[in-house]
Amino acid sequence: MKMIAVPDNETMTDPIYLSPTETSYSIVLGKNASCCIMSMSPAPSHQITIEQQEASNMQYLSFCLGSENVKAEINIKLLGEHATCAIDGLDYVKHDKQYHEQYINIEHLASHTQSHVLCKGIADNAARSLFHARVIVAPNVRKIIVNQASHHIVLSDKAEVFTQPQLEIEANDINCKHAATIGQLDQEALFYLRARGVPMDEAKNILLHGFAEEVIQKIKWLDVAARVREWLN
Repeated sequence: MKMIAVPDNETMTDPIYLSPTETSYSIVLGKNASCCIMSMSPAPSHQITIEQQEASNMQYLSFCLGSENVKAEINIKLLGEHATCAIDGLDYVKHDKQYHEQYINIEHLASHTQSHVLCKGIADNAARSLFHARVIVAPNVRKIIVNQASHHIVLSDKAEVFTQPQLEIEANDINCKHAATIGQLDQEALFYLRARGVPMDEAKNILLHGFAEEVIQKIKWLDVAARVREWLN
């Protein structure tokens, strides 16, 4: 297991990249610490435990766009008041028998904590994608904010997508929003582009880029964002 500690009051300007060979991590953020953790293709299956102290801020970015089979488990404990975490992810599984499984567990164990989850996925051919997100709000905590959203596009009749949002709330003072959708490309938008002479493959690519852009814009580093857009092509 690789252990990483972000000291109190430290803001990391560069992301912490997950290694293509490491499979287990333990990451601790001290008080007022801030960092971004990034998982990029190619990446192995991995398990991450993250503990956040008071007023810490963590962003986890995941882009699984080329790996064959990946299972990722992210466990986050918000231990100190005013700790905030954000998980933003994009996966594109397009080969037969390829699968991507992502399990997210977030525990709100202190008051005034926030968690934000936005994950999008695209599945083609006979590929399979599973997204499971569980948020636990402990009893006797207050002023909790939870935002959870997962949206997936299926491009083939053989592709499979499973999404399982889960909330376990034992407190009353909480602001919670959640959404989960699975659908196809917007046929009206596709028809609009085709009617104006845009070839079918290019029209689909334009719509897929538009779908993914909300997540890509979460990336602060322009070179990384450009790399993700290139992968989508």
